[in-house]
Amino acid sequence: MNSLVEYIIDSHNINYTSKYLILLAIYTGARLGELQALTWKDINFPFKTININKSWQEGLQKTKDTKNESSKRIIRVNSDILDVIKELAVNNSNYIFTNQYGTITTSVAVNKTLRQCLKVCDIK
Repeated sequence: MNSLVEYIIDSHNINYTSKYLILLAIYTGARLGELQALTWKDINFPFKTININKSWQEGLQKTKDTKNESSKRIIRVNSDILDVIKELAVNNSNYIFTNQYGTITTSVAVNKTLRQCLKVCDIK
């Protein structure tokens, strides 16, 4: 896990948000759809928390409720991951994980990027 995190931190690029999604998933344990639906209002930078309150519905390109009521939660994170996520603020979108085309990064793109990262890190 440490080598994967190190590689992602060393190689991330704001035009390709898949690595950011993978990194935040590692730090939070949140589901991909929950992370895809995050908006800047969901992050409380002073208190270092992320409010998970919705999920992304990829097929319809809109948000929906979380898997169940207990999936709604506030996750505490450290400053390091928030500093990395702040880099995406230049995308000028309410959603955090919009790619260079202004759309939410797809699960296909995230899974492809994860496979590539695992290969580079020689993780099977």
